[in-house]
Amino acid sequence: MITLWIGNSSDKSISNDPLKRYTARQLTIDRVSQLPSSLRYELAPVGPVAATYSPPSVEIRYSDYRNVSGYNIPFRIDKLLQDQVQSSFTVENVSVR
Repeated sequence: MITLWIGNSSDKSISNDPLKRYTARQLTIDRVSQLPSSLRYELAPVGPVAATYSPPSVEIRYSDYRNVSGYNIPFRIDKLLQDQVQSSFTVENVSVR
C-alpha cells in the first residue's frame, strides 16, 4: 500500500477545497493495482469545543474492482466510523455511457 496525505483544513492554498471541513485526509493506493483502497478523514472541530474535542475517524474502503468498459469500478464500498463498519454498499451493475 502507498499512503498519500492530502492537505489539511489549515492549508490556505486550497481555499476551494470541498473537503476543507475535514482534517487529515489520507488516501491509500494499492501498490499492485494502483487503485484507491481507502480514504480516511476526520471532521474538523469547530467552535468552543475545538480545544477538547477528539474528532471521529471516518474511513471509506473500496474493493472488488471490476473493469467496466475500460474503467475500473469498485463494486464494494464500506464506510467505517472509528474502525467499525457502519454501512456497506455493493454495486450490482454499472452502465457506462
